[in-house]
Amino acid sequence: MIWGYGHIGHLLEGLLTPFGAEVSGIRSSTPDLQRDGLLSRADWVVLLLPSTPDTRGIVNAELLGRLKPGAWLANAGRGNLIVTDDLLAALDSGHLGGAALDVTDPEPLPEGHPLWAQKNVIITPHIASTTTDLVARGASLTRDFLLTMQQGQEPEGRVLDGQKY
Repeated sequence: MIWGYGHIGHLLEGLLTPFGAEVSGIRSSTPDLQRDGLLSRADWVVLLLPSTPDTRGIVNAELLGRLKPGAWLANAGRGNLIVTDDLLAALDSGHLGGAALDVTDPEPLPEGHPLWAQKNVIITPHIASTTTDLVARGASLTRDFLLTMQQGQEPEGRVLDGQKY
């Protein structure tokens, strides 16, 4: 299950399907009931969400409890999507099979933090955004932004205070 099924989510799906993975996506427009049904059947949940007022802490004890027992959670979005204490409790109880975390809350994760001691947690140093198309996409977005600003127009996709305009 890819939760945050935009451009990056579609790229991830393309990388997973050759290995026989059955991939579904959840977007912000997915109704909560449908989202919860999809999450309850997933072996893996990959978070690719931005940090907004609506997504901060969205993965909490209640949501983790709805996941399929033994499911794994991967976070390549933002660390504050997950309530860290609730994640630790789900891991300690055995309900969650494990977690792969490219981002954490807090970040960087301090020495001695309980997540470091978890045998079923993989922690990487916030490198998931490094993709083969990153430089080309970044250059294209920057060019478009500068041209739009030069023409005195408002850039598309502007984010203020966590809200996209």
